[in-house]
Amino acid sequence: MHHLGTLAVLGFFLIACAPQPQRRGASLQSHSPEIISIVDDLKIQSFVTMEGRRILEVTDNRDQNREYRFYLAQFKNPNWIGAAAGSHVIYVQIKAARNAYLNRQVFLPGLRRILAHEIAHDLLNHPKNRNNSAAEELEADRLGIILWKRLGWDCSYWIQQYETKQKKGITSTLYPTELQLRQARSLCPEAEERKRDDLKKELLEADLLHKTPGLERHLIPR
Repeated sequence: MHHLGTLAVLGFFLIACAPQPQRRGASLQSHSPEIISIVDDLKIQSFVTMEGRRILEVTDNRDQNREYRFYLAQFKNPNWIGAAAGSHVIYVQIKAARNAYLNRQVFLPGLRRILAHEIAHDLLNHPKNRNNSAAEELEADRLGIILWKRLGWDCSYWIQQYETKQKKGITSTLYPTELQLRQARSLCPEAEERKRDDLKKELLEADLLHKTPGLERHLIPR
């Protein structure tokens, strides 16, 4: 954890010292009224595009891979981290993209989760509805996790994100954290088993399982 903290601080330092990319306002804004501006940074945009197309390669739309366009954006809502605008156009928050580009060990899983979720929205044809529903958010999560698993990525990351949100009490009608967490756990049983095995190992090392009969049945609440 100490090393991750050091890496995060280094990433923040690099971001603060990096040259500020130029912003392009009007030409692509029409795709989404929630966007303040499009950010021109070819290195980061190429990096995001590479990661996005890696995900697209394991979808049923892999033949349309080159039709997808990935843009860096500043959103009116600072909490937004991505958006699927339809017509195979995906926007990613510039801060999230820059973090992943500069500090991949810490922030790349977050970028990949954004991309998988937004690509899933596009594949499921959600942008046509303009206003997403909780059901659509859950559908996008579901497909996003499936794509992660096809790529061999550790889907426990999704579980960890929702567990963190739940502990902080972050939820809404559109983003029901409890349902998102429950779905992620059901789609990633191997992650839950790994967690169970790790906890069992810790308890064995502390000799608690031997001292507390029946404890093993309650290691991971169902």
